[in-house]
Amino acid sequence: MANIFKADEAIGRKQFIITSIVIFIYSIFAAITAVFAQNFFDVNKVTAIIIIAFSIMSILIVTYICWLNYVKRIWDLIGDKYKAIFYVSAWWIANIAMGFIPVLRYVSIVISLAILAVCVFIPTPEQTTIEQTPENNSSEQ
Repeated sequence: MANIFKADEAIGRKQFIITSIVIFIYSIFAAITAVFAQNFFDVNKVTAIIIIAFSIMSILIVTYICWLNYVKRIWDLIGDKYKAIFYVSAWWIANIAMGFIPVLRYVSIVISLAILAVCVFIPTPEQTTIEQTPENNSSEQ
């Protein structure tokens, strides 16, 4: 199983889906915890700071793991780690930029869903190998 905190190897569809589900469950847990903390505790300055710090840490952790999950999957699809980092970073920056333009907000959602569909439904390309034939094998000469 690949480490979800560092870009050590590419991941396949199954690991991408599992990591995405873990991210989703953690996000729900973090949101419920923050809401319950606000509703059931006396919210003073210290409690508010703790809730805000927990929320910011959760957002940063989820963002990093989600970005890395996409990088690893795109790396698996195209076979180049640095291109995958560039493509996913460019996509995320474009998503953030499009979020500020009301007309393009929906375009960014469609693009994100298309990229998610590519990551989930396209299988890992098979590695092609050159068969040893008399023309390719120089040791027989």
